Formats: sequence, C-alpha cells, structure tokens
Amino acid sequence: MTPALTIADKLREARVRSSLSMNDLAKLSGVSQPTVSRVESGQSQPSAATYLALLQAAGFYDDGTQVVPVSRPSATWTARWLLGDLDDKPEDADRWVGGWQRIGLVGDDLAVLDVEGLLFRAGRSAVLTRRPGSFDVQNPQQWSAREVAARLRTAGVEHAVTGDEALEQMGAPLIPVAPVVYVSDMRAAIAALGTAPCLPADWRRRKVSLVPFDTASETGRWQADGGTWFASQVQVVLDGYGGYGRMVEQTQALVRWLEEERR
Repeated sequence: MTPALTIADKLREARVRSSLSMNDLAKLSGVSQPTVSRVESGQSQPSAATYLALLQAAGFYDDGTQVVPVSRPSATWTARWLLGDLDDKPEDADRWVGGWQRIGLVGDDLAVLDVEGLLFRAGRSAVLTRRPGSFDVQNPQQWSAREVAARLRTAGVEHAVTGDEALEQMGAPLIPVAPVVYVSDMRAAIAALGTAPCLPADWRRRKVSLVPFDTASETGRWQADGGTWFASQVQVVLDGYGGYGRMVEQTQALVRWLEEERR
C-alpha cells in the first residue's frame, strides 16, 4: 500500500507543479520563505490557515488524499487586460496584480515587465480543461477542432477554437491531438456533436474538451479561412500555458511573436 502523502509532500508537489520557487510562493502567499522551507522539509507543521494560503497561492486544494489544481480563469482575464487585449478591468484584477507585482512581473504603474513570465503564470493559474462548467465529450470519430467547429456552426452554436489547433494556426510547430473549443451553449454543443460526456475514468479516450464562454474568452475571437472561429490570440497563448505536455512547450515559441505584436 502506498503511504499517505504528508503535508510537506503535498505542499512540495503543489509548488513544483505550479512551477514556483519557494521564494515566489512565499511572496504570492504572504508567508515567509523560511516558513515555506521548514514546512516542505517537514521541520514544522503549519497552521490550517497557513497551509490553505500556501496551497491557494500555488493554485491547488487538498481533497483529503492529494492536491488537485484549481482553475482560476480570472488570472487570464487580468493578464489580457494588462496586455491591452481586454478593455474592461476584471473584477478580481487587484488581487492578481498585487501578487504579480510582488514577484516582479508587473510594475507599480501596471506596466508588464516580463511578458513571458506573466503569460506563463496567468496561464498556469487557469488550468484550461478544469474551467468551471467544462465538459469532456467522447470523440470516437477523431474529429479535428475545425470539424467540431463546423458542426457547431451548422447548429448555430457560437464557438471559438483554442488549444493546440489554435496554436498551430498561429504558427506553433505541433501536431494537434485533442480539440478544445469554447462554446456559448453547452447543452446545444453536446447535442450538435451527437456524443456523450466522458466519465472521469475515460480520461485516456479520444475526446473533445468543451469550455463555456465566460464574457471574456469570447472577446477578440477571429475567423480564419474556412469559417472557423478562433479565440483571441492572447487568450490562445494563455490557454496553451494552461494545458499539459508539449502544448506548453510549443506555446513558448509564440511568446516572442506576441511581444513583437505589442510593439
């Protein structure tokens, strides 16, 4: 039997999976760096409030047996606003901006000091397929995101492709695998695809990830040749960092392009 994870194990896993240094986690959480070090090494037991603050800063929660990532899309909305890709200041922006200022990503004047760092940190705070209201549906026909989009368009469902197929459209050198599409109406989208939701145990099966529009992700979408709607290019980059595996690696190839677009 695998031994139960300790608090030290869980905190270390959350920090490493969120790509934070101990110093960054300390600054984001308001807990001192020596305290973070002692907790991770098992030298001290944190209070419940301290443990919660550290996990929340890393973007995780403890379900009793393991740490699980929490998707916080307001991070991406705030990043888009700071980069000039959204006009209206998001409701939760001050909290995100304060943390990013403490780790040197944003200046006191709200200027973005590290574009790649901001995109990475905001994207990792909003795990793409764990967005509230998202569904994974079966894809036995192995449809591409463009084929999914065509079916949604025929059914009158507003949509925007993101994920690796959108990254490819923007020039990232990858082979698309699992379609990820924002939709305006989840029920209508599932009906249009004529498929069924995947059960949690079916995570290895071919699937389409459907993510609901949230008043921000639909802003700035654009249409490519063939009529496929894609999410805002900044949103696509942020979503790439909120994905897994090679999607994150290929997203990095687009950051220089994005910085040049802002000049």
